[in-house]
Amino acid sequence: YTFSLIARVGVDVGAQTYYEAWAKAVSERSSILVSGAITFMTCAACLSYAIIIGDSFSSIATLAGAHALGPPVPTPPLPSPSADAVAAWANGSVRRLGSPTPSLSATRSPP
Repeated sequence: YTFSLIARVGVDVGAQTYYEAWAKAVSERSSILVSGAITFMTCAACLSYAIIIGDSFSSIATLAGAHALGPPVPTPPLPSPSADAVAAWANGSVRRLGSPTPSLSATRSPP
């Protein structure tokens, strides 16, 4: 509907381009903004499609066994807990839980 409406306005004002239709229907001074907006939107759409296509082909190439073109990016190793940290965590867990097994003298009934 939008393209049809723009075409009707162009026919009504006797314009051949969107720029001319805007200049005759709205204002000659603001018509440069319309051209800039259309150019920006076109460039942004091309960039978006290029990103999508690049990501798609990258995934397909990886599945096909292709290697990256640049040097591999090193990943930092995951930090491993020190022995002191593990001991402190275990000691704190035991204190919170109390004794892991009840004492036998407390559960025995007298003879």
